Amino acid sequence: VHRIMAVSLNASKSLDEEYVIGLNLSDDPVSNNYVLYVRNGILEVQQEIAENPKFVVSTDPLTWKNLVLGKLNPMDAVSNNDVQISGADPVDFYEFLDIFK
Repeated sequence: VHRIMAVSLNASKSLDEEYVIGLNLSDDPVSNNYVLYVRNGILEVQQEIAENPKFVVSTDPLTWKNLVLGKLNPMDAVSNNDVQISGADPVDFYEFLDIFK
């Protein structure tokens, strides 16, 4: 799923953006913490706990996959409590996902 995100990253939208986003996948038995770095139009994903993230997204792996694939509307996911955003307003999350279109 993270490779799909890397391919779908809109380089022109993200060229001047810098994000550090924490991602907690609650049902992942191996490791559930990731950091998504977007810098200079490039996405890098690390399996670690984010230090000083802009915000943290908590969800289950299937919901995350459906968000990345565009099968689930982010606003619906947040309003249905399938996705929790901590440290920021959900609008920041929507803007982050918008750079992948």
